[in-house]
Amino acid sequence: MELITPVWHIECGEYEIRKITRLDVYSGRNNPIDTAEIELGEDIPLDSFYKGMSVNIDMGYAEHGTWLVFAGSIKDVRHDKAPVLLCQDSMGTLAEVNQTFTNVVPQEIFRYMLRKSGVADGDIILSQKPMPTHKTFMARGLAHEVFRSVNEAWNLDWSFYFEPDGRFYWGPWEESDRYKNSSTVAFEHGVSIINHRVTDEDHGVIETFLIPFIRHSNIIKIVDERYWAEEITARVERAQYHWDEAKARMWIEWSRVMS
Repeated sequence: MELITPVWHIECGEYEIRKITRLDVYSGRNNPIDTAEIELGEDIPLDSFYKGMSVNIDMGYAEHGTWLVFAGSIKDVRHDKAPVLLCQDSMGTLAEVNQTFTNVVPQEIFRYMLRKSGVADGDIILSQKPMPTHKTFMARGLAHEVFRSVNEAWNLDWSFYFEPDGRFYWGPWEESDRYKNSSTVAFEHGVSIINHRVTDEDHGVIETFLIPFIRHSNIIKIVDERYWAEEITARVERAQYHWDEAKARMWIEWSRVMS
């Protein structure tokens, strides 16, 4: 699609922010807490914002609409040259736990911890693959650290993250909506690739135009004859959405998927 006029919409609590100088949203498979930085461009008293205040960020283009790229809350307010709101998604605000489980499977641990933080059952999407029972599992610390420990204890390389709409997913990448519903956008050298750093044939980072419906764990195609004779298939490992007064960009860290 033609990408001409980038737009954004930010709500903090009941307040609509109308002017900023910079916006960055970060999301990655290996760092399950999505974060955002909003550099304010208007003279708003810092006491207008507080820790825990809800934040919703939509980004897109005037000709095509916007997509919700971040939903969470303010973690901190920093003042450098300008006030900056530091935000995190729901993963960063889940309750800490100190609980010992007996005769347990992973699904029970995830469901217990998410319910403890007030996540509705309808927003909890857990793989239903049968899992062996562990006689004892000790859950200690921050929720996302415990979730990693669950994966390690059951020898699983599974994803877990919150969608911006509030749904939590845990399970194999191939079962996730981000895998199954990928729009399979193709990034092509000389067309949509602004810069391309390939660390080896199976990993790299693309700088491209802002495409707010691309998220980590999506499938993409890459066409760059400088490295490969044919297009390759890759998974988005990390995504950064950026807007400032001069440009709207996106950086995509990718890994090659072998067919």
